[in-house]
Amino acid sequence: MALHCPMLLHSCLAASAKQLSRVPPHGNTSVQEKYSFFYYQQALREMGTFLVEPHYSGSDELLASSIILSTYEIIDVAGESFGSHLKGIASLIQSHGIHGDETGIRGATYWTWYRHEVWAAFQSGRPMFLDERYWQPRLLASFAHISMREIANRVLFIFGQCITHSVLRSKTNHSDNRPHAQTISPSELDRALEDWKEKLPPSMMPFCSRDPGPPTTNTYERDLSYMFPFIWFAYPESAVSHQLYHASKILLSLHGPCASATDPLQARRELDKSRKEVLTIANSGINEAWGLISTQCLYIAGLVTEGILERQRTIELIEACQTKTGRHTTCISDQLRKFWAE
Repeated sequence: MALHCPMLLHSCLAASAKQLSRVPPHGNTSVQEKYSFFYYQQALREMGTFLVEPHYSGSDELLASSIILSTYEIIDVAGESFGSHLKGIASLIQSHGIHGDETGIRGATYWTWYRHEVWAAFQSGRPMFLDERYWQPRLLASFAHISMREIANRVLFIFGQCITHSVLRSKTNHSDNRPHAQTISPSELDRALEDWKEKLPPSMMPFCSRDPGPPTTNTYERDLSYMFPFIWFAYPESAVSHQLYHASKILLSLHGPCASATDPLQARRELDKSRKEVLTIANSGINEAWGLISTQCLYIAGLVTEGILERQRTIELIEACQTKTGRHTTCISDQLRKFWAE
């Protein structure tokens, strides 16, 4: 498709060059930065032509180019403008009735946007641009006949709802005029998480685990990762799904009366269990395609992490994501350090 569409071709080249410039060693990074910006400008220019042609509105080429350029901007943009482009893509999705049940490029556009959106919404402290009022996954009696990716997307959707809930609860005087957003209570979100967990097929469960290695007096004698347990899943979607489940539980505990006030010790044990699960899964290795989501789960778990070595390992895993993928994640490791220092 890209060979017959210059806009899509330049979008692919822009995102590829940008990522290569951020992942050493890949030659002259300044040259790659220059080319990535050149291809980005070309793609935007050609997209302007597409947008004024009714025939191309909502085409696969336009959707694919938009979401690839979104990836470019997620890698490149920081500060106050971070995630600002996602509102435009949300409008494009909404105007063409694109939702998560669709297949092909339309479905991929929705879920790729959703992954970027949960990251940007949480970092910017704002609600999701599109929530359950626009679309939500249909209820299923069982997950036996859907794919691993679809199961992962379902808990990702709940995670986005938890982010909106936590943002609205943390702002006592916010200006968001969306009364419906408040109707999704912490207890409803918690029930949705438990319903998701109960329907998981055996293939989504961990298949192997290992305890931490023997203690050593010198932490530099080996990799710090061996000081923590390992847990492995057969599919990368399974691993990140469990991280999303536990990160959502942490958000609900921090920003709502989800846990029983009559048993604070039990609530603390559940919070500690979720924290450990997120760190253990990340410590065991996460597929690069899910690295950005995994680091967000690590950040949320880091908010309730107190151990010195656990904090150190959390920072290492977050910063390793940037080393491998080129995506800016050091900002959240710096935020965690600042939070722990308070």
